[in-house]
Amino acid sequence: MGKLLMITSLALAVAMVSSASAAAKMSFGACKTRIMQDSRNLDGPNRNYCGRGCMVKVRACMQGA
Repeated sequence: MGKLLMITSLALAVAMVSSASAAAKMSFGACKTRIMQDSRNLDGPNRNYCGRGCMVKVRACMQGA
């Protein structure tokens, strides 16, 4: 009985951690919108272009970092 309880609680803990990490990831569009709202992340004279530095931040956002 004790082993079954231990295995069940371990499986529940793994399921909770995996669902939490899956919820942290965002889509490309959502991340790009979030990053582009800060004008410091934008490149170009008219400040509406997401360049190399901006895309690095978008990829990091998509990874959940």
